[in-house]
Amino acid sequence: MLKKEASDNTHKPRIIGITGASGSGKTTLVQTLSTRFPHIPHFSTDDFFKELSDYNRHPDGSIDYDHPDNILWEELAEKIAELMEGRPANIPIYKKGINGGRLSYRTINPSSTIIVEGYLLFTNKSVLDYILPKHRVFLDLPFEERKQRRLKAYSNMGLDKLLDMDGVENVFNKYVLPTKKGCEIILDATLKPEALVELTIQKLAL
Repeated sequence: MLKKEASDNTHKPRIIGITGASGSGKTTLVQTLSTRFPHIPHFSTDDFFKELSDYNRHPDGSIDYDHPDNILWEELAEKIAELMEGRPANIPIYKKGINGGRLSYRTINPSSTIIVEGYLLFTNKSVLDYILPKHRVFLDLPFEERKQRRLKAYSNMGLDKLLDMDGVENVFNKYVLPTKKGCEIILDATLKPEALVELTIQKLAL
């Protein structure tokens, strides 16, 4: 793996990391930023999921869909390193679901600013080393709002009966919430999408 560098060196691109609970609006925010700033490439931790057969498992043998070890962190870090060194990176295109897996790849070219998002993004040190605290964004959302958004999303997919809200909240408290303290930019995710985008642009000086 290439040597990590997370410094204020102006010759290196800045890596912006965006995290928050499931349903906090990470993907929507990044997609909107991408539309506003098409020269800024972005990708997600979701692009680096392992094959389903390699997922971590609970003690009872059932699949633990939310465990950080389900992500190929070393590969993700290598892609960031390539971009930091000014080289293009081939990012996997991943299909979610029971029949999920890698479909193909897309090429991201180096840029002065690169955005990476994912609710488990800041749980891995090898990736976190590339992202300065002042470039770490945490979308903060109260439990009840998270619950309502999650219910709506599952209901739209016809999966509302499968939603284990206690399990989702346990994952958030165990893995995601502790990373909040390492973020210098904490944004109120209850804001209207347009306001959240403008605040993000202001805080990151995009």
